[in-house]
Amino acid sequence: SSGINAEYGHFSNNSAHAICKEMGYVSAISWNSNRYPYKWPIQLNYYIKLDEVICTSPHWNSCTYRAGFDCYHGRDIFLNCSGSARHNQMCAPGSYDTGIYCDRC
Repeated sequence: SSGINAEYGHFSNNSAHAICKEMGYVSAISWNSNRYPYKWPIQLNYYIKLDEVICTSPHWNSCTYRAGFDCYHGRDIFLNCSGSARHNQMCAPGSYDTGIYCDRC
């Protein structure tokens, strides 16, 4: 249970794509930043794990970041990622891997 926090103006499409790919998705569809104390109360239940994420390409090895945080949830980043890049995943009995998710037989 973690979150991403970024300085306004530093987070980019490259950062969004790199993080989605690192989490096992194909790419980012969209992202936006939180410019309020927090957008949803549930945010307060999660720790901020990455701060000041800056990527020069859509690949995680091009990124710099700080682990931990010195900030608040008003700078959270919300990602919408597409597709799963993790193929041949272990699916429960009675289901199969579609290449994106497990579906029932």
